[in-house]
Amino acid sequence: MTAGRLSPGDVFAGHQVERLLGVGGMSEVYLVVREGRCETLKILNHEASESERLRAKFVMEAELAGRLNHPNIVSVHAHGDFEGQLWMSMHYVEGYSAARLVARGQIALA
Repeated sequence: MTAGRLSPGDVFAGHQVERLLGVGGMSEVYLVVREGRCETLKILNHEASESERLRAKFVMEAELAGRLNHPNIVSVHAHGDFEGQLWMSMHYVEGYSAARLVARGQIALA
């Protein structure tokens, strides 16, 4: 992967990119296909990947989330390191992000 965002058709760690879903302060999230199944792929960005503290935090998030099993929690399928960037694949859920629903007043934070 080169610096910047992936494009549709690119392959990252065996996942074929369909489209960008969102960008955060430390990661990019894509809709991808792997082994015929749609998944969400979260990739720690280049800058964050240079920090050992942020890398450890990302791995801990992936490992902890991978142990959770609940209908209201998105499941983590796998995680790893590809060309120096950490990633995790998750179950893809069609719909809007929670941030968008909060901004539109459709749900409230407790």
